[in-house]
Amino acid sequence: MSCRNLRKELSCYYWEPTEEKMKEIAEHYEWKVKTMPLIGMQFMFFRFGIAGMCDPRKRILWVNDERHQVFWHELGHALIIDSRKRYGILSLIPTFMVINEVSASLLGILLSRRWYSVKSGGESSIKNRMVVR
Repeated sequence: MSCRNLRKELSCYYWEPTEEKMKEIAEHYEWKVKTMPLIGMQFMFFRFGIAGMCDPRKRILWVNDERHQVFWHELGHALIIDSRKRYGILSLIPTFMVINEVSASLLGILLSRRWYSVKSGGESSIKNRMVVR
């Protein structure tokens, strides 16, 4: 299954990310799954060459690699999917919701009132800066 089809499939419904469901999805899509609990108001993670930060107060997340897709939940948890389908990084939360179908590197995000712009040479791009309220 292509990454585009996977995003489309996940965007069609809400689902309960229980441990059983996570294992089922991980096995089906051949992901390596890692639980990433939220600590305080912000966290950073470094794994497989990915660097990222989230701020649940603004419901935003930044990832430095254009290969990864971001699935974000309103409570401040995220699921990152490698477009090569090698692994997923997620938090176990009541419900998941897809908020963006573009590559994470296309997002320009406001963190601590400063812009972090990420360039991309992909097919689509976001030219204007984006504020997630």
